[in-house]
Amino acid sequence: MTVARKYSEVRSANYVSLMPLWSVEFVIEDHERVPLDYAGVRVVGPHNYHVVQPWEEGSGPSSFHLNVKADSTEQAREQAIPLYAQIRGEAGLLPVPLA
Repeated sequence: MTVARKYSEVRSANYVSLMPLWSVEFVIEDHERVPLDYAGVRVVGPHNYHVVQPWEEGSGPSSFHLNVKADSTEQAREQAIPLYAQIRGEAGLLPVPLA
């Protein structure tokens, strides 16, 4: 499952609106948190992703968020899905079919 949320507006020094920054969320298994954290920094750098775990184990799903610049939700998803596949490959995890 993927969810794209508008994270913020990215602006230049002259305050000219550029592409918005989106956070695209992927629900992951708890045991995938550490490998995805290891691989995320190697594929997209330390500031373009984050791994979220529930407050208490078992209280909800873990998730992996990718930050991408895009004009729309659809464009954000289109950019994030191949990056997520590349990160999963770097982590040694099986590809996940995304619907």
